[in-house]
Amino acid sequence: MRKFKGLFNNKQQWLLLFGQAPLIAFLISMVVNDSLFYSYEDTKSILFGFSTAAMWIGLMNSILEICKERVILDKEYMADLRVSAYLSSKIIYLILIGFIQAVLLVVTFMLFVDVPQMGLVADWYIEMILIVFITILVSSALGLVVSVISKDSSTALTMPVILLIPQLIFAGILFPLEGIVKTISNFMISRWSVEALGTVNDLNSLVSLVQEAIPGYVREIENYYTFTVEHLTYDLAIIGLMTVIFFGTSYYLLKHQLEGGK
Repeated sequence: MRKFKGLFNNKQQWLLLFGQAPLIAFLISMVVNDSLFYSYEDTKSILFGFSTAAMWIGLMNSILEICKERVILDKEYMADLRVSAYLSSKIIYLILIGFIQAVLLVVTFMLFVDVPQMGLVADWYIEMILIVFITILVSSALGLVVSVISKDSSTALTMPVILLIPQLIFAGILFPLEGIVKTISNFMISRWSVEALGTVNDLNSLVSLVQEAIPGYVREIENYYTFTVEHLTYDLAIIGLMTVIFFGTSYYLLKHQLEGGK
């Protein structure tokens, strides 16, 4: 309650949290062309943009949550504040904020771009909101870990860009995933987020530039985007597992720090 009261009393923070998602969606829509959801390459690039935007939003949601309250937290812990209760309040806040941002991102995009009616098993926008939301949430969980280990806000604010660089490199969009690179990608949020988005949008059924240039060319089907419920469930389960691990790590590290200073 204290967190939400502070949020809604701070109009600048409120606008930043809920204004960035529509703005990003509008910017993404500006680079969309008529081949979206028809061209394999163009659609894949836009979905990569969605994933990157969701990760950025998630990191910025949580990167300051712990470190900026360190002095207050130390005092409240001395007064028998439970770490589990404190982190639970943060997680509830991040879940609610993240869901609203996911809805704003997808719905705003739909206002400017014609999108498919159906996804894999439900309406396209429902499945997109789900994946964007869980990407925001797992990124928020990662940001919370960084916030715990950061000594101050200025240190924490340097981390989002540093964390995003490997996510971009090992997502499988900018560079092919082979050998050790493919193994590393298994630990990247972006890999599973893009894979889930590609599955929902059935990337394997779309036409590539090579197929348009060479009639009769058959593009190799990518296992990453298998259009099945089982594959989507697997992708979401991996992201969910990462979320649990990051939140659990935050709890362990914070409790260890506080107990060490008590």
